[in-house]
Amino acid sequence: MLTLVMLNLKKLKAIDMIVKEDSNITIHYTCETILSYEGEDITEPSVFENTYERNEPLSFNMKDEKVFKFFRENLIGKEKGEIVNINVNPEDMYGEVKDDSTFKIPKSEIPENVDTEIGSFLLTKTESGKEITMRIINEIEGDLIVDLNHPLAGKKLTYKVEIIEIN
Repeated sequence: MLTLVMLNLKKLKAIDMIVKEDSNITIHYTCETILSYEGEDITEPSVFENTYERNEPLSFNMKDEKVFKFFRENLIGKEKGEIVNINVNPEDMYGEVKDDSTFKIPKSEIPENVDTEIGSFLLTKTESGKEITMRIINEIEGDLIVDLNHPLAGKKLTYKVEIIEIN
């Protein structure tokens, strides 16, 4: 006995356009910090990461553990062209602000050709060769006060992700 089955090819194609655990995908995204005001989250107007402006979409395999876990978890099951908003808490990204991460450095120990304006960053290395970035947050009586916290430590972030390709 022969059975004739009519298939909707548009629906079949759509299945291939869904992000799966082993998909190779290309995305564009923006990332903003989120401030809380009177218990409500409000987004700051400045975007600090934007692949659209750089015209550099990000391509990766969903199994790649180098890619943020929250990207992988929130994109599975989404379709090509879909825009996904992902909110990220501080502990899932740059951590909370550590109060014991500010230090005093004599300005005289910094080479003269290095920018020591408040808000500037200094890069140094530990004895083991690990690079450490410090942000200058103040200058008091010839000493620089530096903060080792990441500038985004303690901040909630929101990523707006557009899925532009699925393979």
